[in-house]
Amino acid sequence: MFPIQKNTFIVPSPAKDTAAPTGVNLYARFALAGAVCCGVTHGAMTPVDVVKTRIQLSPEIYNKVSI
Repeated sequence: MFPIQKNTFIVPSPAKDTAAPTGVNLYARFALAGAVCCGVTHGAMTPVDVVKTRIQLSPEIYNKVSI
């Protein structure tokens, strides 16, 4: 249908003119990504863990209905 040219993209990459990050810049990006992911995970899972711990510590309150 349309001829496909090798190594061409529909939308050109905006990072084509910049060099890939290396050294401290690369590790700083990894550290930031890890910190963001860790913060989101801990923010989501800590309330779940609090509920689980309360259920385990007070089974007479939370286990009134048995499955």
